[in-house]
Amino acid sequence: MTSRTLSFVVTLALCAGCRSTDALSPAAWPVTDVGTPSGNLTNGCVADYSPGVDYFPAKVSVQEAQSFRVTYHGHYKVIDFVPDVGSQETARYVLVQCGTPVPPGAEGDHVISVPVARFVLAKAEFSSLVATLGLQDRLVGISSIASIADPDIIRRYDQGLIAAVGSGTHSAIELALAVDPDVVFTWYSAFADANMHPKLWDVGISAVPLADHFEPTPLGRSEWMKFFSLFFNEEQHVEEAFTGIAGRYRALAARAVQVSHRPKVLLGWPSTRQQWALNGGRNYMARMVEDAGGTYVWTSDSSRSLDLAHIEQVFDLAAEAEVWVGNQLGHDTLGALAADDPRLALFGPVERRRVFGNDLGRLPSGAFPLANESIGRPDAVLADIIRILHPDLLPAHALTFHHELPQ
Repeated sequence: MTSRTLSFVVTLALCAGCRSTDALSPAAWPVTDVGTPSGNLTNGCVADYSPGVDYFPAKVSVQEAQSFRVTYHGHYKVIDFVPDVGSQETARYVLVQCGTPVPPGAEGDHVISVPVARFVLAKAEFSSLVATLGLQDRLVGISSIASIADPDIIRRYDQGLIAAVGSGTHSAIELALAVDPDVVFTWYSAFADANMHPKLWDVGISAVPLADHFEPTPLGRSEWMKFFSLFFNEEQHVEEAFTGIAGRYRALAARAVQVSHRPKVLLGWPSTRQQWALNGGRNYMARMVEDAGGTYVWTSDSSRSLDLAHIEQVFDLAAEAEVWVGNQLGHDTLGALAADDPRLALFGPVERRRVFGNDLGRLPSGAFPLANESIGRPDAVLADIIRILHPDLLPAHALTFHHELPQ
């Protein structure tokens, strides 16, 4: 038995008496007489529960996202999660306003008390929402500080107020247990063996996978900010924000829809010497290219954010690709890119000098703003890509997340 396996077995033994994932955690909020509330309780529990009262007067409406739905039932709300990646997994979360009873019939579902007081975030893409929703004091753990670009989270980590509970995108079970979270938000993988949420459920931790990266549209992905807000009763804040985001995104897409020429675009980067990582042909980034007035050259039927193609196949595609967008290898020039891998000197977009990194503002750790902010700013990402593909449509736009690699 390896030391890691032994540690996991010990953890399971210690957690034999831990709270069930289907039992509400002790409330960490003050108890308040609310009567019929005029707004959602974002930092309190109900003292005077009355059946029939709507404890969530602020609600979200899910219009764009394909992988989740939410319904409201007075003192609780139900999220149905059905990822569109062929995994055949479904999950139901029953979010109960603290101070009110668990509804009958929820025994087979994952019951979580809201608003959540302590949480772990193992997906850096949602880190910008922590500040947007004012949740800094509730974040007790992250997967890895290396992927975080938000200065306040970095500062709190340096002060010892936030713990690192894993590496990459998957939290370690033992470390997650140590920070005693109400919820661990994990990264969802199409490959069942790579997912941590079933293992966390097994040891008594309420784990919620985030699958925004499989959405087929940028606005569908952005609606996952609504999903996240449901656990904190912050529906009003996010619904108002998304309305503005969607309006700006659609207005930008309308400017690019009538272009006479649609440049062919390649996304991604070489992940190994033999493979290229790129978004699937039905992924939200493929739609982003289309909305920007481009044509994505990778036409797979996958909605995944990570398709792996043989590099020779990608070189064939690159022969016709006019622009390469999304290189995030940390290179500042085409020369540095080719020096790292001489084969790339013969790459179509490199020869054409049309390569754009998406890691503008990259930190020494490797974290960069787009990876942390794009869920809440798809309109800004779209404006960048329109500016790259059709400079005449947005001549005054300065790139926010992307940068052109000079010679």
